[in-house]
Amino acid sequence: MGYYESEIFRAARLVVDSGLHYFNWTRSQAIDFFMKYTAETFEGIEVEVDRYITWPGQATAYKVGELCIRALRQKAEKELGKYFDVREFHMAVLENGALPLPILENQVNKWIKEFRKRKLEEEEMEDEECQCIVLPRAKPRVQCKRSAAPRSKRNRATRLFNVAWMWLVLLSSVVVVLVVGGGVNV
Repeated sequence: MGYYESEIFRAARLVVDSGLHYFNWTRSQAIDFFMKYTAETFEGIEVEVDRYITWPGQATAYKVGELCIRALRQKAEKELGKYFDVREFHMAVLENGALPLPILENQVNKWIKEFRKRKLEEEEMEDEECQCIVLPRAKPRVQCKRSAAPRSKRNRATRLFNVAWMWLVLLSSVVVVLVVGGGVNV
């Protein structure tokens, strides 16, 4: 699926989710809408519609989470400039597991400050504490000693588990907010 096709599909999911649970669409109305506006197969559309029937707010929660994380990434890119590292950003988003979006935003803001500070310190150390070391080669070369950046103590399996939980809780929290807030009729 191409980028624009994917965006159209996500937008259609929002419309169908709202149509089913707020405007009381029938299953066939939802299927017809998907058929008219997306390039999905009929079988794929049936699966999607059945999922939204049984899981109100799922598509909306997914999109809200996506938009929030994209905005946080843009903020990090802007504030960190040349220091921005997408892998480090992903680790910052995922390292604490599933979090409500406002708490995730606080965590990412904290990470931006700490990451920028660490990078500036590393840059200073690079300038001040660079030592010449002659390596056993035909031609001597200069190598700088640098202190390693602190690493998280959590192992990879724990992080992957936290990623899965993060998405589950993220989606669930938005659904609860919508249902409790009166945005969705169940």
